[in-house]
Amino acid sequence: MDLLSALAAGKRLFRRQTLEDADLREADLTEVVIKNSTFANCDFHMANMVGCRLEDCTFTNCRFSDADLSEGQFTRCIFYAPDKPCSFVRADLRHSKWDECDVRLCTFEKAQFLKVNWQQVNATGAVFLKTEFKQAVTFQQCNFSLADLRDADLRKCDLSKCDFSQADLREAQLREANMTTCNFAGTNMVHAQIQGADLRGANIANFDVRHLDLTDVKLYDVQAQDIAKSLGAKLFERPMLPLQDL
Repeated sequence: MDLLSALAAGKRLFRRQTLEDADLREADLTEVVIKNSTFANCDFHMANMVGCRLEDCTFTNCRFSDADLSEGQFTRCIFYAPDKPCSFVRADLRHSKWDECDVRLCTFEKAQFLKVNWQQVNATGAVFLKTEFKQAVTFQQCNFSLADLRDADLRKCDLSKCDFSQADLREAQLREANMTTCNFAGTNMVHAQIQGADLRGANIANFDVRHLDLTDVKLYDVQAQDIAKSLGAKLFERPMLPLQDL
């Protein structure tokens, strides 16, 4: 029995499936559980995948545009292959959870990310143009190097321990976000809004503060010194006062 026939018969648990060039457009995959399976060149356009649970699955050149993946759980899934990443254009990812997944170079343009939780996800080079984050996502220990996050609204979000090296964060909204110990080496932060953000322990040595408002930003002393040096300031240690002057 093929996957679609099994779904129609009410089956919801699948293991070690291999599908290639499958047409799953508008398929009902509600609360389906799929483990240790491989999908190549499959079309999930407008599929209903609410509450799905995918574990240790590999997707190559698959299309999830306009699919409903809300409340799904994705564990150790790979959505990337060289020159064949997956597309999540306009996908509904609200309230979904992703752990140790690989979404390198994937496209999430105009996707819905409300209350999404990503842990240790590799999103190197991924595109999030016009993605709806709605100030309510958690990205922890994720790799966003080279990612396109222009104009992203990540206010008050938990972005701790993420790697944003060489990412495009121009005009991103990051006010009051938790960005502790993040890596911003080579990141384009022009006109990003970071007021009130927690940047303690983050790599901000390359920040161009001429284009940033640092009001209420939380930093360690050594980071403030790095910023001062980037502005050309010469720093001196305050001399110790003689005892008679104390």
